[in-house]
Amino acid sequence: MDVNHLRSFCAVVDERSFGRAASRLQLTQPAISMHVKALEQDLGEVLLLRSRRGVEATEAGHILYRHAQRLFTELAAARQHIDELRDLQRGHLRIGCSDTVSTYILMPVLASFSSDYPGIAVSIRNRPTLQIAQLLHDRQIEIGLMTEPQPSERFDVQSLFDYREVAVCAPDYPLVSSERLGLQQLCRERLLLLEKGTKSRGLLDQDFATLGAAPSAVMEFGGVEVQKACARLGLGVAIIPDFAAHGDLDQGRLRQITIDGLSPRKVALVTESRRQLSRVAKSFLGRLTDWSESPGPVKNLKPQ
Repeated sequence: MDVNHLRSFCAVVDERSFGRAASRLQLTQPAISMHVKALEQDLGEVLLLRSRRGVEATEAGHILYRHAQRLFTELAAARQHIDELRDLQRGHLRIGCSDTVSTYILMPVLASFSSDYPGIAVSIRNRPTLQIAQLLHDRQIEIGLMTEPQPSERFDVQSLFDYREVAVCAPDYPLVSSERLGLQQLCRERLLLLEKGTKSRGLLDQDFATLGAAPSAVMEFGGVEVQKACARLGLGVAIIPDFAAHGDLDQGRLRQITIDGLSPRKVALVTESRRQLSRVAKSFLGRLTDWSESPGPVKNLKPQ
């Protein structure tokens, strides 16, 4: 059933005339007649009858007219919504990242983006790196923010920024006078670490293994904020990303110790290589890229 044929039919019903319908749609009268005839052949029913009062719809014609009007309303709404999507007045942004990256990296950028585009819905899935990769593969998210993802033909990986792991402890902790320590020296302390299964913990364990070192005592946690809280209580030394320490350092609640011998870590933007991203996702990626290229973006981050 052709939409243009329906428009011609409805115009005839509205105008009660083939001629006036043709003039309204800027078509010839024979063209209007052909459209109505095509509909009648398709449905196997007579839709219009001529009378002294003009052209009138049959019972079947009235049924078709009512449904066609609803169809035109839905089509107009679809066009409006698509136009709004093009102008970023609506849409859905789906992101996957860790709690730490979400708190310290994503939130400041997302706050600015949401302020500019309040009609955009946002879903954030906080998961470890491997699970974020699976969410991308399953197309449950469009953008992943990960720590040093493994190269893969399935994904496009764009480095966002480098950071370092640092040790933090309470201001009165015995190690507070040390500005720099190696991993082997830190192994003598109770270490407050992220739980196994996270990318950050895996990289740290690799560093310990490379040095042939092993911590004497470990407390494991599911998030950086809990690590820091325990460090503030003097329960041990937390090893966390440097960008997650700035707020506590500025307020004097923690002291930082540089860890010698650790290579920089990377946070990357990851998307599916064969997937056409939505306009919303492309716009947000641009916002993240601009932020990462600004002077010292990580240095100035604090939790929202």
